Amino acid sequence: MDAAQLAASLTAGAIEQFPSTRALRRYERARKAEAFRFDSLIHGLYRLFGIQQTGVAGLRALGMAGIDRCAFANDWLVREACGVSSLPTASIS
Repeated sequence: MDAAQLAASLTAGAIEQFPSTRALRRYERARKAEAFRFDSLIHGLYRLFGIQQTGVAGLRALGMAGIDRCAFANDWLVREACGVSSLPTASIS
């Protein structure tokens, strides 16, 4: 995902002199929202799996088993983790 976004950002500013601060800023802005979302997800999972109370552990196990049985949710999570759910398109001539 990062490489595809960088390529899209750089080709969008192909007229500019490389390396261009403007093209790299465009890449930075494009990645910032997804990086924040991923960081929030990891932080939430870290906190969720850090709770050792019996009730929370049982709910966590139930949720994980449900995701494991749901092919759609499982496929979506894998695509999100790999960064292929929203790859930018770069037109390179």
